[in-house]
Amino acid sequence: NIEEIRAATSGLLGAQVSYERAKINLENTKLYAPMNGLIANLAVQQNQRINSGEEICKVIDISKVRIEAGVLESEIGDLEVGRKAYVELAAYPNETFEGVVETISPVVEDKANKVTILIDNPDGRLKPGMFAFVRIDAKIYKDRLLVPYDAVLETEQKYLILVIREGRTVWSYIERGLQNSEYVEVLSAREGCEPGELVATGEHFTLGHDIPVRILNEIEGYEKN
Repeated sequence: NIEEIRAATSGLLGAQVSYERAKINLENTKLYAPMNGLIANLAVQQNQRINSGEEICKVIDISKVRIEAGVLESEIGDLEVGRKAYVELAAYPNETFEGVVETISPVVEDKANKVTILIDNPDGRLKPGMFAFVRIDAKIYKDRLLVPYDAVLETEQKYLILVIREGRTVWSYIERGLQNSEYVEVLSAREGCEPGELVATGEHFTLGHDIPVRILNEIEGYEKN
């Protein structure tokens, strides 16, 4: 066939074969993300030509997020994988998110160990790149009597709490043990202080001993008789 000979010698036949092969390859080409997630950093537009190896976007899964925190090497011995961690973010100033310690780096860098906190994030509110403040459960002391930090008053280098007992205040001088920014351990109390008893907190330094008081509102963990 003269037309076929001409097409073959002119290169037209090869071009047609390449074109048909490209059509088939395009029809059979499907791109799958390696995982479910959200598209981030999209760098291309529709009909844009993409070169081989060029990054077009990132696929991220934020159903769980990991937060990296630096812990001083002097305190790393008190941590364990699986301990609870509490995360606060500038974006949500009135909320605390709870997670767990997932990994503890064995390497010390700049006098700190890198600790990874894993947090469930089903609603996607926590975003990669956010700044976080982290508190981690360290040493655990069981069966200790604790009172709120604000419940302890200092007078003449002695410490006391005001126990609310039978509708009246009772001054009870205490011996303190361990403490942090929230709680103080009570080693002993002169007038006693039993688990579950109500103690006064905040702006109560003007109250004296054996003063009648009336509870206006219940607080969490306390039931009025």
